[in-house]
Amino acid sequence: MNKKAKEKRGFTLLETLIAMSIFIIIFISVIGIYLNTRKNFDVVSRRATVNNESRILIERIARDIRFNEIDYAAAGWLDPNGDGITNEIRLINEDGKMIGYKIASDQTVCGAVGVVCLMYGAQDQEGNFSWAKIDNVSNFGNGGMSFIVWPTVSPFLDLDGNGVFDSNIQPRVTISFGIVDDSARGGWSDFGQTTISSRVYKR
Repeated sequence: MNKKAKEKRGFTLLETLIAMSIFIIIFISVIGIYLNTRKNFDVVSRRATVNNESRILIERIARDIRFNEIDYAAAGWLDPNGDGITNEIRLINEDGKMIGYKIASDQTVCGAVGVVCLMYGAQDQEGNFSWAKIDNVSNFGNGGMSFIVWPTVSPFLDLDGNGVFDSNIQPRVTISFGIVDDSARGGWSDFGQTTISSRVYKR
């Protein structure tokens, strides 16, 4: 009788607690792996989205630089610090109007104090030039952005008056930019650089 009773007995309290502890440890580990995987997926997905937006934007700027003339005559924007580096680019389009791109903190354009945004500028029919925020880009340029224009003076000048341009250099622009994402789900940063040669030939 005693033998049968021993064979039918259930789990002891200690055995139940040990089993529950093992289950909880396994459950917490699985949840941790899931949350970490989800976080990494969100970071990779957001990074891919921002990088794709940035690629499209850089291609747009590069196309404008490639097929429009650099506006060497516009005052103030080119080489403001004497190091060949500027935060904006001014161009003359095929209609003879000025267009441009700039990265800066401007409350009236960016919408808030201290916010850095990328802007597109254009000249209207009356000749007035104004900037507008480019809205479809997330975080672009918040890690810094600059344009390096070479040469810093127009190569299409004949200062000697002998009918020959003073320089044989074709204008080119190097764009350096940074993208920083410091969101709560995981931060990252990317930096890039590309050089575009102008296809506007005057020689």
